This record gives sequence, C-alpha cells and structure tokens, in this order.
Amino acid sequence: MQDATELQIRQAQERAATILDAAAATEQRPLETSTGYAELSPGPALTEAQILEKIQALAVSLQAAADSDPENLQKVLALTLPPDARNDRRGVTGRIGEGSYSWAVWDAFPHRPGQFVQLRLSKDACLSFPALKSRLEADGFTAYVPPFPDDPRITFDRHVAPSLSLFVAVMVDTLEAPACFTTVDFKLGPSHE
Repeated sequence: MQDATELQIRQAQERAATILDAAAATEQRPLETSTGYAELSPGPALTEAQILEKIQALAVSLQAAADSDPENLQKVLALTLPPDARNDRRGVTGRIGEGSYSWAVWDAFPHRPGQFVQLRLSKDACLSFPALKSRLEADGFTAYVPPFPDDPRITFDRHVAPSLSLFVAVMVDTLEAPACFTTVDFKLGPSHE
C-alpha cells in the first residue's frame, strides 16, 4: 500500500516538473508583436463559439510534431495562415466582437518537437475560461494550476504519443476563480510516464 502511494506521489511530482519545465520554456519566448515580429495578415471576423471550436479542434489534432506544420494547422483551424513580411511566423489577425484575435505559428523552440502555436486575444475579447476548461477536460486533458499567483497561466496537458505530451497553457484573468482568458499556447514536449 505504501509503495503504491509513493509511486503515485512520484508520478505526480514528475508530471508537475514536466509542466513547470514547459511553462519555463514558454516564458523565455517573446509574447508581444512589439518585440520585433512583423504584423500578421488580416483574417476573418470570428465569434466566441468559433474560437472555442478552433481551440478544441487544435488540441485534439496535435498528436505529433508534423501536426503543427502550418499546412496542417490551416486545415484544422479552417483559416489561411500566410507568412508575415519577414517570414518569421505564419498567421492571421481579425475581429472578435469588440476586440481582436491573432493565430500565429512559428518555430520558437528549435530543439523541441513541432512548432509553437499561439492564440492571442485583446483584453476586450477575453473569452470564457469555464467553457474552455470543460471542453479540454472532456477531451482528456488534466489541468495544472500553479501554486503561486505570480504567473496567471493554467496549463492543461495530455499524453499524445510515447514520451510526448501536448501542453496547452492558458493565460487567465486570475488564478483564484478564472472567468476569462486572453492567450492560449500549444506546445508539444517530452512527458514522464
């Protein structure tokens, strides 16, 4: 009995360490277009329901590094993702209600599998976190809420292949009782199982 409990504790610690490693790598990449990225091409106006459907479709479809190639992402998101003016990223930006969104994909982590995919929403387009959470959990993702409130990012993860997990990091308004989110990052990374 004690061995089983120790094994569960060790597995939980390894999972938390993997998620923290993924979050630390995410913190080291640029977040804002003002950091030097060229503007993305204009895209269609979308609704909250359409954005949530696209997030869920992407979270389910990312199973291997090749799944994050822009050509595959265009099919899953049903959006054209043209390259920016400097060919650093591919993506689009458009309206959602009174705010705006941007979908972008680029090779932010050259030594990790797949490309980095990010959805950013303007503050006036903050979407329902409970609606997103229920969709991700229904698809088998497990939420990890950091113990310290200095980084309001909740990470969902799911094992997708041998030694590979998909991490979906969601920037929320507050960790205590998150109501909405403004950023969703998708990244494949090593898992410990």
